[in-house]
Amino acid sequence: MIYILYGEDSYRSRAKLREIAAEYRKKIKGVLDLHRFDAETDDAASFIKETKSISLFQQKKLVIVERFSRAGEKFLKQMKANAEEWQADSNTIVVLWDDAGESAAQKFVKALEPFAAKVQHFGPMSIAEAKKWFDTWLKAQGLALAPSVTAELTDKFHADTWQLTNEAGKIGLGGEPALTKESAERKIFSLTDYFLVNSIQALRALLALRQASTNEQYIFSAIVNHVRLLLLMSDGKEARLEENIHPFVLQKARAKARGLEPSRIRGAYERLFDEDAKIKIGLSDPYSSLVNLILL
Repeated sequence: MIYILYGEDSYRSRAKLREIAAEYRKKIKGVLDLHRFDAETDDAASFIKETKSISLFQQKKLVIVERFSRAGEKFLKQMKANAEEWQADSNTIVVLWDDAGESAAQKFVKALEPFAAKVQHFGPMSIAEAKKWFDTWLKAQGLALAPSVTAELTDKFHADTWQLTNEAGKIGLGGEPALTKESAERKIFSLTDYFLVNSIQALRALLALRQASTNEQYIFSAIVNHVRLLLLMSDGKEARLEENIHPFVLQKARAKARGLEPSRIRGAYERLFDEDAKIKIGLSDPYSSLVNLILL
């Protein structure tokens, strides 16, 4: 059986992916035999082999192939050659997931749609669509927001479901919505973009944050989290991150990690650990430690 889930709204498509996994896990009343592959980095032979393997312990098998639109002609050809077999196999569920839009995914979708049990496109929502979806989401999360706040959020973030849900969760916990001027997070993104890539620009971004009176420990923690993300990607442990991090952040980090030597990323993480220890015992402060790290 084949499912195709694609579109720019990866928050909703990820939710659908989890729903499919939960549904089959419930059916077998146990641990689902789940395998995940990335078409951008894995070859087709590896996941096709997995669909044909037989488990001694589980009857149902879920094989997820992500970012299929990034694969080449050979990958598509091998998928088409096996699609009819997957279509007839009720015990092997192949889910093709992608965060690409219709134009980028069209070739693969058109070729495999005849064999799919379901094809679902998750494009950016209109304000009306987002309002309806958001009301359902809020009820499921047990969140109650004022109608004026709900309207303002859907008007501002209807095309970015990740931001929409993040803002709702923040407000639900008593925080302030990011509906006005550029936030500290945006300035920090500038710093993380340049960190390990361009020392001069990274220093300028750090100075801008300090001039804006941004909490220095917050900046330091942001850099630690950023380098940890790069390290996990360079070590091939990206899959477990994707459901919790905005896809735009992942996309940028993925490209950055590919352009850096793994040893450089690991070295930066180890130096961050050392600087953190110095900060905790009073031998340094977050700003000085970050300056030292940028200049090294």
